[in-house]
Amino acid sequence: MKTYAFLNVKGGVGKTTSATTIAHILATEYNKKVLLIDMDPQGNCSSLFSKKEINYAEVLERVLEEGDLSLLREYPKTIGDILIDSSFDINEVIYDTDYKNLSLIPAFIDLSDIETQLQSDIKNPQQFRLKHQLEKVKNNFDYCIIDCSPAVNLLNINGLACANYVFAPLKCDKWGFAGYCIAQSLVEALKDYNSQLTDIRCFLTQYDGRTIVSKSIRETMKKALGRFFIDVQIRKSVRAEEFTYSKMTLTDYAGDSSVAQDYRKLTKFLVEHY
Repeated sequence: MKTYAFLNVKGGVGKTTSATTIAHILATEYNKKVLLIDMDPQGNCSSLFSKKEINYAEVLERVLEEGDLSLLREYPKTIGDILIDSSFDINEVIYDTDYKNLSLIPAFIDLSDIETQLQSDIKNPQQFRLKHQLEKVKNNFDYCIIDCSPAVNLLNINGLACANYVFAPLKCDKWGFAGYCIAQSLVEALKDYNSQLTDIRCFLTQYDGRTIVSKSIRETMKKALGRFFIDVQIRKSVRAEEFTYSKMTLTDYAGDSSVAQDYRKLTKFLVEHY
């Protein structure tokens, strides 16, 4: 099983869109068995594939009155269960999606509390908990795609400890560039835990070749990163924003769009080079 982690500590750079779209393309267009892991307490990746219909007005009312988020829970068991309990059967948190070959380990907002519990456990090593669990199912999948959270935290350390390669979507602005630099420093610190880790591979999202900013960032990253820069741009598109409301993947929602074609090109590059 080859494992890709998608990481940038800056939010809003297209990390979840990249992870879910590439996972879906690998599963449906390359006929690969794919395990998609949501490591983000926001759970956006999980919600995209959930079959549960949520009444957000009811959720908001419950939150305002009681601070109760339970109505947002879409899966009975989540990744938090296998991180907390090493004896927990990982197969209990692997869910089929509506797409052939694509399975999901979901997250829930309580993942933030679980990280606190992990930090308080001083008797056992915490950074390899996910790695040990994945060892049990590594022969069942061709690819594992990890959607990391936009933070420097123990959850991401668990994800990076499993990864063969780390990819950073970089939005074409200076804040996205800063997020990449912080993520790279995290990877540097973890190379002792995972000897396979090298510099993060970077690709650009929300790219507009007509603007000076996009062109400048592309040239800067090509020069600075050399072979670690993937010169495949994901173009800016309103379709990439719309599909998250549809409960469909990007390539199902807008398969002929420019942004979907860009992700197909990027997936082809990853398959051929990594």
